[in-house]
Amino acid sequence: MMELHLRSVDGDRLVPVNLGGLALSVRGELSFKEGAGAMQDKIRTIDGNRGPAVIVRCADRRDAMQCLEFAARHGLLVTMTNDRRDPRSWDGCDQGIAVDISALSRRRTRNLAPTDTAG
Repeated sequence: MMELHLRSVDGDRLVPVNLGGLALSVRGELSFKEGAGAMQDKIRTIDGNRGPAVIVRCADRRDAMQCLEFAARHGLLVTMTNDRRDPRSWDGCDQGIAVDISALSRRRTRNLAPTDTAG
C-alpha cells in the first residue's frame, strides 16, 4: 500500500491518501518525493522538499482523466502542465498531485481550422 499525505484543495491541511489505486489505473509513470517509498518499476523519486508530492507523467488522455477524477474524489490539490521543463510548471502545487501531459502534446498535433484576418 502506498499512503502519502497530500495537500487538500483548500490548501490548509494534509490528508492521508492511498495512491495504490491511482498507480494501478494509469499507464504512465508516477514519481514520488524522496522517502515516500516505491511500489513498482514505473515509480521514480523526486528530489527536494518543495513542489508536488506526486508527479504523474501521462501516457494518454485516459491517464489525465484518471488523475483528475482521483484528485476530485479525495479533494486534493492538483495541477496540470504540458511543459515540465519550465520550473514554474509546478508552482502552487506544494504536496499536491502534478499531472504532466507533455507526452500527449508531443505525440499528437492538433488540426486547427484556418483563420482569416480582418483586412
